[in-house]
Amino acid sequence: MLDLLTLCDWTAIAQELGNNRSSARQWADRTIGNREHFNFGEVKKQFIYRVIDDLDRQLMA
Repeated sequence: MLDLLTLCDWTAIAQELGNNRSSARQWADRTIGNREHFNFGEVKKQFIYRVIDDLDRQLMA
């Protein structure tokens, strides 16, 4: 089950592999819907992207 901590982990990994301003959005774009484990419904996808957007805004502040 996906939770907020998982999304924070995705963001941390994106930053570690990229730079301090990297986002989990690119990983989510490539992964969600492409793997059986991450084949979420539309409501869950919207939630994921909303949280990623919020995390990105916090990191840019």
